[in-house]
Amino acid sequence: MTSIIVPKKLEKEALKVYDKVVNVNFVEGNRKNFDNRKKCYFKNLELIEKKDSFHYRRGGLNQILCRLAARQGKIVFFNLNLLKEGKGFSREVLIGRMKQNIWLCRKFKVQMKAGFFPSVKEEIKNPEDVKGLLIILGMTALEAKNALEF
Repeated sequence: MTSIIVPKKLEKEALKVYDKVVNVNFVEGNRKNFDNRKKCYFKNLELIEKKDSFHYRRGGLNQILCRLAARQGKIVFFNLNLLKEGKGFSREVLIGRMKQNIWLCRKFKVQMKAGFFPSVKEEIKNPEDVKGLLIILGMTALEAKNALEF
């Protein structure tokens, strides 16, 4: 069963392509929120650090935050709209940061979710296309399938 997060006005169009429409509360990915006991979704971790170091990427997620997230059942959400919009970053930098965060989530067994946030009907993506993109970013086929289920 695939799911999508859309505004109320696009629910009918989204239900033609996806099985379920969900509403999720997102929080910022800072240390204080990782220590919080509530189950929540962290999105846009790739945008926390403005510039990468010369020797390593700053994807917004590190080993300590991954251990906290795995221990407390937090979920990392990959906002695939960032690849289209950019928000001041080049597409290559965002893809690299997403790949690194997926690698860290897999290593520390942190639950991952992903999706687009369409604002108009034409932006609703086919779930198979989204799965393909997630596989290219580094998820396995099973992880990509589970990332679209809420």
